[in-house]
Amino acid sequence: MLGLQPWQSIVFATIATVIFTSLGGFRGVLFTDFLLFIVAMTGSFGAAYFALQQTGGMWSRQNLRSCITTFLTFLISFWLLIFFFASC
Repeated sequence: MLGLQPWQSIVFATIATVIFTSLGGFRGVLFTDFLLFIVAMTGSFGAAYFALQQTGGMWSRQNLRSCITTFLTFLISFWLLIFFFASC
């Protein structure tokens, strides 16, 4: 995006993080993490609200059936994967 190599991006981000942390201290890091948490949660709730409005709500019959089917499929796949790797 900026025309940088991956290693250059890592070095730049590391330097910026070290400078920010040393200047702001632990309080600065906590403050920015708190602000980023608020932004992320606001976006997540906004996206969930928009998705529920577009699909007819959480408890519509079709959506509920789809959610249960998806959850059960995930659960079965997850445990099959766990048992597969445990038996290796």
